[in-house]
Amino acid sequence: MILNMAASALQRCTIRSLFSTILLLLNLKYANPLHANGILMTTGDSASNWEFLTRFCFLSKVGRFEFELSYPQKFDLGYNAAQNILLYSDLQWPSVYPRPTLKRKKMEEKPLSCYDKESVLVPEYNQVINLTTRYRWSGCRLQTIAGEPWYTCKGGRTFASSRERWWYVVVSNCASEQGLYLNYSITMTNSLSNDTFFKHFSADEFYIIHETIGFLVAYTLLMVLSLYVACK
Repeated sequence: MILNMAASALQRCTIRSLFSTILLLLNLKYANPLHANGILMTTGDSASNWEFLTRFCFLSKVGRFEFELSYPQKFDLGYNAAQNILLYSDLQWPSVYPRPTLKRKKMEEKPLSCYDKESVLVPEYNQVINLTTRYRWSGCRLQTIAGEPWYTCKGGRTFASSRERWWYVVVSNCASEQGLYLNYSITMTNSLSNDTFFKHFSADEFYIIHETIGFLVAYTLLMVLSLYVACK
């Protein structure tokens, strides 16, 4: 009797787990790539002229970063005073955004300015995307929205490195006295094909779906075993 009750409880638990796993698999099948969108607005103090947006672990040569951005032209203050997208590698990021264990030491030093943080980058490696028509690779153009000139930018980057690497996306305009303003829509993928197993995941999340399938198989076997015990 006790054995049958335990088997019945195990069966109910297993069925619920199986159902949840199937739902998760269905969601993964139709999952979207990592997508970040919103409106970035900051005040005019210098500390708010450099703002982190998102991060992603890209594979070399197949990792793809795509963006659609827009902002009023009045935030473009000149050649060296425009809004930029900055791409920091995982080797550069700790020098501009220290881990919690290093923050106390950093606080004893002079805080990094926006210009200090930008100086870490190598423009020749296309780590700085100037969001104006002066930089043709940004995909920016001017158009009138509600009677006001706006920049609208659409473009992307493919990452090439010796290994998979974390990349951190930042918006900056170090010379601005009115802060930042940016409508952004960013998509990040890890495959040039429609590969469900890899495309929609950051490299650090690979094999999640494989593990989920493994759990599904284990749950199925457990349910069959519980049904067998219950029917004996």
